[in-house]
This record gives sequence, structure tokens and C-alpha cells, in this order.
Amino acid sequence: ADADREPEYTYISKTVRLLFRRSVDPNVTSRIYEIIKATVEYYGKENVYMKIRATVPTTESVNLEFVRIPKEELELLGNIIKVLGNSGLGIAKAIVD
Repeated sequence: ADADREPEYTYISKTVRLLFRRSVDPNVTSRIYEIIKATVEYYGKENVYMKIRATVPTTESVNLEFVRIPKEELELLGNIIKVLGNSGLGIAKAIVD
């Protein structure tokens, strides 16, 4: 295989529900976006196209809707969840649907 070729991606959707220990700060989504961006850069995956929508359905949860994420990059999604969990945001649990 030619290493310089763009990988073939199959895009899927995933929703990650982040459950917090206490009420979330209204600015939490911008912090989450910053952390995701930094994580993607850390793993050298800036060229991976992802479309993400964050919503705050309750005072203690955030839904991260990965509207488009390559099925081949689910390890990156796992790493994003891990980093968010360790980021001191107060996330108690992450549920991937």
C-alpha cells in the first residue's frame, strides 16, 4: 500500500453522552471542543474530518454528537473520551451510543 495515499474512510455517527458529577458550567462545551482539538492534534489526526455537535440536554450532562466520524478512527474517539474523562471537568461517566 502506498503510504502517501489518503486512507479510504467510511463515515458513521456516534453519540457520546457525558454524565457529570455536578451541574455543568455553561461554558463547558467550548472547553470540550478545545480538549477535542488538542487531543486530535496530539495524535496527529488533524486531517481526519469529524463533524461534532455538542448539546446540553440536562444540567448534568452533555451530548457530544459525532455527526460524521470515520469508522476507521474509533480509536481516536476512545482517546478523546479518555482525555475528557481525565480533564478535571467532573465527568462521572461517558456512554457511547
